[in-house]
Amino acid sequence: MNWKENLSEKRMNPEAVRRMIGLLASTRGTGTSLYSPPIKKDDDLQLPGGIVLPEEVKIRAQGSSTGFAVFSQRQNTETEHNLVLPPFPVGKALAASYIETAPLIQILEGQYVIGIILIRLGSFAFGVSKGQNLITSKVGTGLVHGRHRQGGSSANRFARHREKQIEVFFTRACSYLREYLEPHIKEIDYMLYGGAWTTIQEFKKQCPFTGLLKQPELPSLLNLPDPRQTVLLKALERTWSSRVFTWTGQQ
Repeated sequence: MNWKENLSEKRMNPEAVRRMIGLLASTRGTGTSLYSPPIKKDDDLQLPGGIVLPEEVKIRAQGSSTGFAVFSQRQNTETEHNLVLPPFPVGKALAASYIETAPLIQILEGQYVIGIILIRLGSFAFGVSKGQNLITSKVGTGLVHGRHRQGGSSANRFARHREKQIEVFFTRACSYLREYLEPHIKEIDYMLYGGAWTTIQEFKKQCPFTGLLKQPELPSLLNLPDPRQTVLLKALERTWSSRVFTWTGQQ
């Protein structure tokens, strides 16, 4: 089989994914479906039914922390393939000789409760969502000076002062985190962290409450702008989006 050079990738919200697979299921032709839970990156990816993934797609599928679904639809001499990396994990493997949409729709319509922690030095946004809706949130800021690049004793004093500012900021943020997330801690299915990676890790060390959040973590959203309410909402929207790869094979 020769692959056309028409591989595309896009992010799609749940509604768009449902429309896409619904259209596939309603189209006449021979179709197949394959669902896979997350696999180890080093495992050889063997797909049934002669399905061959382009190398770039194969790498994405193997590296997906939520598993994947592949829908193949043959029309005349061409076969269109769609690989979906869903926002939440595929529960079990499944192969069907038709377009099976139910497992993916179940994921997309799940009322998962997510605890959200977005933090950068000087600003934070915390929240809890159920399904695609934010049910509680807290956004705040704190004074943390940028790094002082000059040397000498004044630089040392500045560094100590900055460390104190960070400590005060983390302590304040931690108190809000506990206030807003603790009432929901038994309901939370997943945790989502976002912001600056080093700040997230340091906050985890300095905020004891994060040690109580044992839920599975969704892929972190890094390099976000300073957390604000709009950023929090966009992070939730991105968390619910699927990555979809589409390509066409021709025999």
